[in-house]
Amino acid sequence: MEERLQELSERLTAERGGRSGRGMRYSAELKRDVVISATEGREAKRSVSAMARSLGVRAETLRRWLEAGDDPRGFRVVQVRRYGATERVVVVSPTGFRVEGLDLSGAATLLRLLG
Repeated sequence: MEERLQELSERLTAERGGRSGRGMRYSAELKRDVVISATEGREAKRSVSAMARSLGVRAETLRRWLEAGDDPRGFRVVQVRRYGATERVVVVSPTGFRVEGLDLSGAATLLRLLG
């Protein structure tokens, strides 16, 4: 794990190009790689703060990337489950915003408009 975090830290440093501070932009590919490794680290009981230190980024930045998942637009893979005999859909955002009572077509339209 440490070797992987070190490699990612070097890639983050290279993308920064000597710049530092707020508003840094990193490639979607690099963010995705960081999120994948940090997710594995969390499963192994590593703290976000410790991993952020190893990566050379602020803990809040890493938390934000983890909350967004591995898609930089904020989309996540979801699991669809059927409860009871309902034909209605509930759409829940990563931050907890809920839209209830949609049929499948309405949910698809909503996601298309938001995407």
